[in-house]
Amino acid sequence: MAVEPNPIMVERLNQNIALNGLGDCVDVRAIALSDAPGQTDLHVYAHNMGEASLRPDMRHQGRTITVETWTLSRLIADNPGFKTVVVKMDVEGLEDRVLRGILDDEAPCPIDHLLIETQHAGDWSYPLLERLAARGFQAMPSVEGNTFFSRR
Repeated sequence: MAVEPNPIMVERLNQNIALNGLGDCVDVRAIALSDAPGQTDLHVYAHNMGEASLRPDMRHQGRTITVETWTLSRLIADNPGFKTVVVKMDVEGLEDRVLRGILDDEAPCPIDHLLIETQHAGDWSYPLLERLAARGFQAMPSVEGNTFFSRR
């Protein structure tokens, strides 16, 4: 499963999936992950269609589109049957918002492995690294601001 809120990138992703014969095993959801379901603005940068964020910043000189948001908990719950859940997340500094609900839930964490951009840790208002450790995740060495976590 892949999640991509930018309609232009959804089209490109679907084309690449088709070209590689992966249509039977990759389901693309045209949504954004956030801390609450609903709708929000996605800020798409003019110089790089692959770079977009739910958080506006001074570099934004592109356009803003409204996208549907889901929580990660809902996405995983709506897709039961995975033996192993591996999440690769690139949400431009909003990792804490996307992961907070699933990490604060009393239920067992459904994620087995997680790759996130920890270079954005200074932007987080939630103690994400501490909560990952408390939920049994061990950090592997970081590379270029990205860290892989695996549950013990």
